[in-house]
Amino acid sequence: MELSAINDNEHCKKPLATQIEDAFHRRFVNFIPLFRPSIGLFYFTLAINTILSIVVHEHILIKRSIIMKSRITFSIMLGWFLMSMGIAQGIIQDLEIKLSQNPNDINTLVQLGKVYHDQGADGNKEAVEKGMTYLDKALELDPANGVALAYRGSLWTMRARDAWWPFTKMSRVDKGIDEMDKAVELAPTNIMVRIVRGINSVQLPSMFKRLSIAMKDFDYLLNCHEFSYFDIKLQSTICLWAGIAYKRDNQAMKAKELLQKSVSLAPESWMATKAREELKELI
Repeated sequence: MELSAINDNEHCKKPLATQIEDAFHRRFVNFIPLFRPSIGLFYFTLAINTILSIVVHEHILIKRSIIMKSRITFSIMLGWFLMSMGIAQGIIQDLEIKLSQNPNDINTLVQLGKVYHDQGADGNKEAVEKGMTYLDKALELDPANGVALAYRGSLWTMRARDAWWPFTKMSRVDKGIDEMDKAVELAPTNIMVRIVRGINSVQLPSMFKRLSIAMKDFDYLLNCHEFSYFDIKLQSTICLWAGIAYKRDNQAMKAKELLQKSVSLAPESWMATKAREELKELI
């Protein structure tokens, strides 16, 4: 099946194949926490700013080892599952051939943006820029495409990850946040858009004040009537991240309930392993 033939809400109708679910849920998001100084620090001298940059760099190296186990990709599209099975290049070639036949095919542009987004999440800087190119074109043709905007917003946070100067990092994260928020405004009922923003928001440092946004997205996902039709591992993923969000909001009972549900839904999955780790800290 071609990626372009997949509807964003197809997963609401029937479960995805188990063999590709397992591959998907082992992929991680390479998200690096950032911190933003107050506006009053904007006029730091170059020397101070350089020192700050070095501190940020060391901070990132330390954080990498801490968050490695908690990184999980937040796409639910079949293309991501297939890419996990090692055929990403074939997918890209097929999509690019299709795009060459119709350069203004918005769906194909968005699908290519998603595939490169996944590679960018694994640390591929070139893929981040390629994904940006395709999503820029898609949004030029369809400015109200919420899915494209959500993914581009996520790519902006990857650009922030790859930047060296602190103020460049912060401005890129801010731009990504703005685009993901606009995506939800454009498509508030789109499951993909909510998942992209929700998982991104729960992982952002507290200074960005995104925890309430993450909780809002997960509450929407948990309470939407399609939830019971999601594949089991997608349900488990949503419960996991919702539980982490409530845990960070110091709502221990709700967090415990969601984390336990994540385990019960897919007890042998990576999500269950992570949920059990989170539960230990609530005991």
